[in-house]
Amino acid sequence: MIANEKRSEIIATLCNNTKASANLVTKQSALLLEKRMGSLNEELSGYVNIVQERTQLLLARIEEIEQANALKTYSLMDSEEFLDSSHYILNELLSRTVIIIGFSEVISLDYADTLNDSQNKIIEQINKLGKALVSTFNDFGDKLRD
Repeated sequence: MIANEKRSEIIATLCNNTKASANLVTKQSALLLEKRMGSLNEELSGYVNIVQERTQLLLARIEEIEQANALKTYSLMDSEEFLDSSHYILNELLSRTVIIIGFSEVISLDYADTLNDSQNKIIEQINKLGKALVSTFNDFGDKLRD
Protein backbone atom coordinates (compact mmCIF):
# COMPACT_ATOMS: atom_id res chain seq x y z
CA MET A 1 0.00 0.00 0.00
CA ILE A 2 1.10 3.50 -0.71
CA ALA A 3 1.55 5.72 2.32
CA ASN A 4 -1.09 8.45 2.70
CA GLU A 5 1.41 11.22 1.93
CA LYS A 6 2.66 9.48 -1.21
CA ARG A 7 -0.91 8.70 -2.22
CA SER A 8 -1.89 12.35 -1.80
CA GLU A 9 1.14 13.46 -3.78
CA ILE A 10 0.35 11.03 -6.62
CA ILE A 11 -3.28 12.16 -6.70
CA ALA A 12 -2.32 15.84 -6.76
CA THR A 13 0.18 15.26 -9.57
CA LEU A 14 -2.28 13.20 -11.60
CA CYS A 15 -5.04 15.78 -11.13
CA ASN A 16 -2.80 18.66 -12.23
CA ASN A 17 -1.49 16.77 -15.27
CA THR A 18 -4.95 15.58 -16.22
CA LYS A 19 -6.53 19.02 -15.96
CA ALA A 20 -3.84 20.57 -18.14
CA SER A 21 -4.01 17.80 -20.72
CA ALA A 22 -7.82 17.66 -20.74
CA ASN A 23 -8.05 21.41 -21.25
CA LEU A 24 -5.49 21.26 -24.06
CA VAL A 25 -7.31 18.39 -25.79
CA THR A 26 -10.64 20.21 -25.44
CA LYS A 27 -9.19 23.41 -26.91
CA GLN A 28 -7.54 21.55 -29.78
CA SER A 29 -10.74 19.65 -30.50
CA ALA A 30 -12.61 22.95 -30.65
CA LEU A 31 -9.97 24.43 -32.97
CA LEU A 32 -10.30 21.45 -35.28
CA LEU A 33 -14.05 21.84 -35.34
CA GLU A 34 -13.73 25.49 -36.34
CA LYS A 35 -11.92 24.50 -39.53
CA ARG A 36 -14.03 23.84 -42.56
CA MET A 37 -14.58 20.11 -43.02
CA GLY A 38 -17.74 19.94 -45.11
CA SER A 39 -20.53 17.62 -44.06
CA LEU A 40 -18.33 16.03 -41.39
CA ASN A 41 -18.69 19.12 -39.19
CA GLU A 42 -22.11 18.13 -37.85
CA GLU A 43 -20.98 14.65 -36.87
CA LEU A 44 -17.72 15.95 -35.42
CA SER A 45 -19.59 18.64 -33.53
CA GLY A 46 -21.64 16.03 -31.71
CA TYR A 47 -18.55 14.06 -30.70
CA VAL A 48 -16.62 17.15 -29.66
CA ASN A 49 -19.58 18.35 -27.58
CA ILE A 50 -19.78 14.99 -25.83
CA VAL A 51 -16.04 15.02 -25.12
CA GLN A 52 -16.21 18.61 -23.88
CA GLU A 53 -19.18 17.89 -21.59
CA ARG A 54 -17.55 14.80 -20.15
CA THR A 55 -14.25 16.62 -19.77
CA GLN A 56 -16.03 19.31 -17.75
CA LEU A 57 -17.62 16.64 -15.56
CA LEU A 58 -14.26 14.99 -15.13
CA LEU A 59 -12.61 18.30 -14.26
CA ALA A 60 -15.32 18.92 -11.66
CA ARG A 61 -14.66 15.47 -10.18
CA ILE A 62 -10.91 16.16 -10.15
CA GLU A 63 -11.59 19.43 -8.34
CA GLU A 64 -13.59 17.55 -5.71
CA ILE A 65 -10.73 15.12 -5.27
CA GLU A 66 -8.20 17.92 -4.97
CA GLN A 67 -10.33 19.56 -2.31
CA ALA A 68 -10.71 16.28 -0.46
CA ASN A 69 -6.98 15.74 -0.74
CA ALA A 70 -6.30 19.22 0.63
CA LEU A 71 -8.54 18.44 3.59
CA LYS A 72 -6.80 15.10 4.06
CA THR A 73 -10.08 13.30 3.67
CA TYR A 74 -8.24 10.43 2.10
CA SER A 75 -6.39 9.77 5.34
CA LEU A 76 -9.79 8.89 6.82
CA MET A 77 -10.74 6.60 3.94
CA ASP A 78 -10.07 2.95 4.17
CA SER A 79 -7.86 1.45 1.48
CA GLU A 80 -10.73 -0.19 -0.38
CA GLU A 81 -12.66 3.07 -0.67
CA PHE A 82 -9.57 4.88 -1.91
CA LEU A 83 -8.84 2.20 -4.50
CA ASP A 84 -12.45 2.16 -5.70
CA SER A 85 -12.40 5.93 -6.15
CA SER A 86 -9.02 5.85 -7.85
CA HIS A 87 -10.01 3.05 -10.20
CA TYR A 88 -13.21 4.91 -11.11
CA ILE A 89 -11.28 8.06 -11.98
CA LEU A 90 -8.65 6.11 -13.89
CA ASN A 91 -11.31 4.26 -15.89
CA GLU A 92 -13.08 7.51 -16.76
CA LEU A 93 -9.83 9.13 -17.86
CA LEU A 94 -8.77 6.16 -19.95
CA SER A 95 -12.13 5.74 -21.69
CA ARG A 96 -12.34 9.43 -22.63
CA THR A 97 -8.77 9.50 -23.84
CA VAL A 98 -9.22 6.38 -25.98
CA ILE A 99 -12.28 7.99 -27.57
CA ILE A 100 -10.24 11.07 -28.43
CA ILE A 101 -7.36 9.00 -29.85
CA GLY A 102 -9.74 6.91 -31.97
CA PHE A 103 -11.53 10.00 -33.18
CA SER A 104 -8.26 11.64 -34.24
CA GLU A 105 -7.13 8.46 -36.03
CA VAL A 106 -10.42 8.21 -37.95
CA ILE A 107 -10.09 11.80 -39.07
CA SER A 108 -6.44 11.42 -40.09
CA LEU A 109 -7.17 8.24 -42.10
CA ASP A 110 -10.53 9.05 -43.67
CA TYR A 111 -10.05 12.74 -44.34
CA ALA A 112 -6.30 13.02 -44.93
CA ASP A 113 -6.83 14.45 -48.41
CA THR A 114 -9.23 17.16 -47.27
CA LEU A 115 -7.26 18.43 -44.27
CA ASN A 116 -4.78 21.25 -44.62
CA ASP A 117 -1.34 21.21 -42.93
CA SER A 118 -2.58 23.08 -39.87
CA GLN A 119 -5.44 20.63 -39.35
CA ASN A 120 -3.10 17.65 -39.82
CA LYS A 121 -0.75 19.07 -37.18
CA ILE A 122 -3.63 19.53 -34.75
CA ILE A 123 -4.79 15.94 -35.34
CA GLU A 124 -1.23 14.64 -34.84
CA GLN A 125 -0.87 16.63 -31.63
CA ILE A 126 -4.21 15.40 -30.28
CA ASN A 127 -3.18 11.83 -31.03
CA LYS A 128 0.28 12.29 -29.48
CA LEU A 129 -1.08 13.94 -26.33
CA GLY A 130 -3.76 11.28 -26.00
CA LYS A 131 -1.20 8.48 -26.16
CA ALA A 132 0.94 10.26 -23.57
CA LEU A 133 -2.09 10.49 -21.29
CA VAL A 134 -2.82 6.78 -21.69
CA SER A 135 0.77 6.03 -20.72
CA THR A 136 0.47 8.26 -17.64
CA PHE A 137 -2.81 6.62 -16.64
CA ASN A 138 -1.29 3.16 -17.06
CA ASP A 139 1.65 4.16 -14.85
CA PHE A 140 -0.78 5.43 -12.24
CA GLY A 141 -2.78 2.21 -12.47
CA ASP A 142 0.40 0.21 -11.94
CA LYS A 143 1.17 2.23 -8.82
CA LEU A 144 -2.33 1.59 -7.50
CA ARG A 145 -1.87 -2.15 -7.92
CA ASP A 146 1.44 -2.14 -6.00
